[in-house]
Amino acid sequence: MKDNNKLMISEVAPEDYQEVIGLFNKNQVYQFSNKIPLTPLDLDLTMKIKEVTNLFLLKENNKLIGTIGFFKFITHGCLNQDSSFSGYLLIDSENRSGQAITYLYKTILETMTHLGFANLYTEISKYNKPSLALSKLNGFTEYHGTYEDMLHYRSLRSNLPKIMNTFRISDYHGKDYDLSTFRILEELEDTQKKETRIRTTISEEEIIYKVQDNANLPYSLKLDLFQIEIVEIDGHHILQVKFLSDEVKKVRVKLGKFRFSTLTKENSSIRLKKDNKSRVQAVVVTTNGNIDVQLERTDIDVSPDNVPLSQTFQGYDLSVSSEGNLIFSKQGRKIFEDSFLLFSRPSEAHILVKEEKDKIIITLLYKGASIQKNIAIVSNEKVICSYDFNRKAQRLFPNLIKQGFKIHCQEYLIKDGENYLPYKPGSYPVEHDDFVRAEDFKNKIFNYYVPDERKKVQYTPIGKASNQMQFRPLSLLEKDDLNNLTYQFSISHVCFEKDSLGLKYNLHEDPIYKMTTNDLLKQIYDIRIEEEHNYGLKRSIANRKKYSTNNLILSCNQIVIPDRNFLADSDLHSISFDYKVQGEIEQVRSIGRMTYENKSYVLENRQSLLVYDIKQDRYLRFEAEDGIFYSYKENNKLKIRCIFTTKSSHTSNVSITEYRKSEKNEYNL
Repeated sequence: MKDNNKLMISEVAPEDYQEVIGLFNKNQVYQFSNKIPLTPLDLDLTMKIKEVTNLFLLKENNKLIGTIGFFKFITHGCLNQDSSFSGYLLIDSENRSGQAITYLYKTILETMTHLGFANLYTEISKYNKPSLALSKLNGFTEYHGTYEDMLHYRSLRSNLPKIMNTFRISDYHGKDYDLSTFRILEELEDTQKKETRIRTTISEEEIIYKVQDNANLPYSLKLDLFQIEIVEIDGHHILQVKFLSDEVKKVRVKLGKFRFSTLTKENSSIRLKKDNKSRVQAVVVTTNGNIDVQLERTDIDVSPDNVPLSQTFQGYDLSVSSEGNLIFSKQGRKIFEDSFLLFSRPSEAHILVKEEKDKIIITLLYKGASIQKNIAIVSNEKVICSYDFNRKAQRLFPNLIKQGFKIHCQEYLIKDGENYLPYKPGSYPVEHDDFVRAEDFKNKIFNYYVPDERKKVQYTPIGKASNQMQFRPLSLLEKDDLNNLTYQFSISHVCFEKDSLGLKYNLHEDPIYKMTTNDLLKQIYDIRIEEEHNYGLKRSIANRKKYSTNNLILSCNQIVIPDRNFLADSDLHSISFDYKVQGEIEQVRSIGRMTYENKSYVLENRQSLLVYDIKQDRYLRFEAEDGIFYSYKENNKLKIRCIFTTKSSHTSNVSITEYRKSEKNEYNL
């Protein structure tokens, strides 16, 4: 057994970087696909880019054996200042004891109330069962915003920081509360009200909280002694207390900076000042000491996720996200995305959008601070972007500012030297969502080609940039170098020679592989029809409707929904199924071939998915008019999902065709 006295937790300092990198490299975590070890320079730049607020080190006898960190930025975006991601959890393989992990978590739990955030998020692979189980013990659960990314990592949220900050019992001696016995028993989320009811237990007492998504504290707290909450009645916030024990004598309340009141059994409620946010500090006076409580209630945020624009660009619909990003989409599917400046903002900051002829103005406002992005469409292809900001806005900037561009289609090519190379998730470019490679950031112009769109993208960044963290590219600028915040990009229509890129290999014209008439539906299992919230490789998985498959027709190697009336309440829907396979499987893409590694990246294809079964030397083509395919391999199954828009004029139909070298090779499998 380890002696806790030998364990110590501290925060990282620059002089620790070499030791931290040594621990990561030794345990082979956060490694790039080219196996080049991480360097202290990589860690330093990563901490700046990801806006790491705390990186805790666990040491035993002064030797580093573990880490855990909190940060603001990941591939999918940046959290506000009231929220944080949790990650970089590692215990050295030679010191991986339950006691070390328990000590680390207990210490962080006790420290959490001082870290300055109310909402905590993490991403864990759905295949990492031990981490998922451990995360539940620490309050992480799926929520309305839960997504699953292309490497099967699911986003989870914990309200633990909120409830840990709700009340303090240091002056109360009526009962001993042992933090080690604290457990979250149940969380019930109300997506309409945008709030969650949390039932917990500590020292055999059940405590119930109610918390809003956009608040930093619960608005309701119920213990055995009392219940105190901010309720909304006729549009007004009312603080009310229920005295559940004679031990409670009164509640002293502080409302704002200068307003005070006392609540008793006879006078147990008070109307709060009309505002979109009510925050209350209270002292519950009992015969056994005092309990300090703080609550918060806000108005529900009804601002739209996207602001649609009236103008279009090369046939793409334009919109601005709630983060200020300019989105280029087609039939509801994101194609390109140009970000606003990427950094952690105050939660009260908001975006205003103004549209003029050939110009879009996006402004971030917060308490007198203003950051204005001017987007000028100077031709049918070229876009020039610049930023203006005032002195107050400068105080919001971190030391390193980020700007990014994304290509949401998965099949595209990246110009590397004189050649265009296909994007292969996990292989090319060499990138990692948790770490950046410092030496890869350079001053250069970036070029991409998207075959399905017949578009070439040329991007001239704001500073040094690199194809990392799924940005194409991610560019960086030091806070002290903000004199010229200008960059540009162009999206132009081009036609590359089909043969030069090996595009769309046509099996119908292949003299060797011929279409068979085998019954391919025998290999299909677990067919599902589900509501989908979005296209793309960041799949929203919460609160999706599931529909009966009784409406499906399976015949002639086709899966058909003949009548979509029962799907009318969903804008998007999917047909999902497992296809039984054996051995190695390759996907034939418009830009090259990729092997399906087990439980690895989800691959995306528009309208047609072509795979090569190496063991049986055959091709299988899955086709769907207006459909988008997503597929990956899990053991002996190819898991396939095809998304359709319910408004499409085409039938939701997935057809399967097999190609073999000779008709003589036909046999039912």
